[in-house]
This record gives sequence, C-alpha cells and structure tokens, in this order.
Amino acid sequence: FEAYANVGRDASYANIGLVYDGQTNELIYSHAGDVWRVVLDGDQQIESVTRLDWAIDSDGRQTGDASVDTTVDASGQTSLLRLASGRYLLGLRSGVRWLDVDAARFKDHRLTRQTRAGSAATSVEVITSANSPDGAVWLGTRQGLARLELGEAGQSVQRIDWWDERNGLPDATVYAVAVESARDVWISTNQGLSQLTWPAGFGEQEISPDPSVTDFRVVDGLPAYEFNSRAVDQDEQGRWYFGSIEGIAWFDPQNIQPHAMPPDVITK
Repeated sequence: FEAYANVGRDASYANIGLVYDGQTNELIYSHAGDVWRVVLDGDQQIESVTRLDWAIDSDGRQTGDASVDTTVDASGQTSLLRLASGRYLLGLRSGVRWLDVDAARFKDHRLTRQTRAGSAATSVEVITSANSPDGAVWLGTRQGLARLELGEAGQSVQRIDWWDERNGLPDATVYAVAVESARDVWISTNQGLSQLTWPAGFGEQEISPDPSVTDFRVVDGLPAYEFNSRAVDQDEQGRWYFGSIEGIAWFDPQNIQPHAMPPDVITK
C-alpha cells in the first residue's frame, strides 16, 4: 500500500477516512462537533483543509447545511498527526504547522537544518510524523530523523534532536516512522528498514546520544530497498506493515532477531 486512512473514534476527536468526489479525504471534528475535511491529492499529500458549515451531534447525526465555511490553503502540507493535546500537527515542506480545530487557528513553525559543515541552513521538508509515548513527536524528513519535544500547550517546539548518516542511519530520507517505545523506533528509507534503539535515559541528556542501528535489506527478505511516504501501519497483534515500491513488508518486531554472528566474507 502507498497510503492508508486512520479510522477510529474516541470521546474527543475522530479521523474518518473516505472517498468523496473521487478524492481521498479524512474528516476530523472538534469537541464542539465542528467538522473539518482534509483533501489529499494523487500523491497522498494534503491539498486543502476545510471547515464545513455543519456539525455532528451526540447521536452522530449531521446538523446544519453541508456548505463550506472556511478553507485554508494547505498546499505543501505532507502529513497529519493528532497530538495528545488535541491539536493537529501538519507536516510542511518547510517545517510544521499546528491546527487548533476548536479555535480554527493555525500556527506555523519553520524548521531549518545545516546538513553539512560550512553549508547554509536549508528548509526541512517533513514527510511523515508519529507520536512518542513520552509526549515527543518523531518527524521523518528528507534531511534525516528528528525528535521534537513540545511545549506544555502542545504548539511550540522546546527542543529538537537530529540523526542522519553521520549518526549511523543508512539514508537521510525517512519515509515512515513506527514507534515501538519512547526509545525504540523503526524507519523506512531508500536503503530498506532500520531499527533504532537508544539507551536508557534517552531524552533526559543535554545532548542526545546516537542510537544503536540495525539495518534490514533485500537480502533479509524485504521486497525492495526504496519505501513509500507514510506507508506504515500496525495491526492488533503488534505486527508492522511497511509499503515499498515493490510491495509490502510485514513483521512482528518481537520475532526479529539479529544474526548471532556476522557471516563469513569470501573474497576472490
């Protein structure tokens, strides 16, 4: 698969995947029942975010007319993530944007990064995002993997840490992030899948340590090296599914064991 719709509902918010007028959409609604429609384009990137002039009552029925009330140009937005605070985090080609659906308010935060010593800082293109159990947010970008510690209100960045090839990652382009725990994540890149594990106390040090990185390639059973943007999901048994350009790779992380010893290298 190349993308998926998150279908679920709790007492506060819901994301409902659907197809409307031939477009892939997600609907999200606020505590007051206001409904927002997120339209995805053919590349599964966000085309527009619209507040509709109707609401959902306590019995799940539509109230009011289905006319458009407010539309926000979302061009350049790549991902949508609901935070623990109830706000939504939208990935941009130049950073992140917070959406407060209760206040109908957006707030942008530009991210830049110097990828090489002596080079100018460039805008960070966010591809995907994922929540961490400790309240942080993981970002997969074209400039590496980032971990954001958010402010108490959930709409400011208190700290950001970066990892790329210089820290052991096989590739700087991170297409999807699967979070096993606060210090154990899986990522997909142009070089297969990688498991990243940080030592105990991770996130508490002034300078975050490099993770232990275990890479998995085609020789390990993957259908391809290159994976697709945001193509990841987990089933009820804890198995992860990653979408590549040649098909799906799925596995139970509890059953993944590294080789006890490296194989012999034979040269001619």
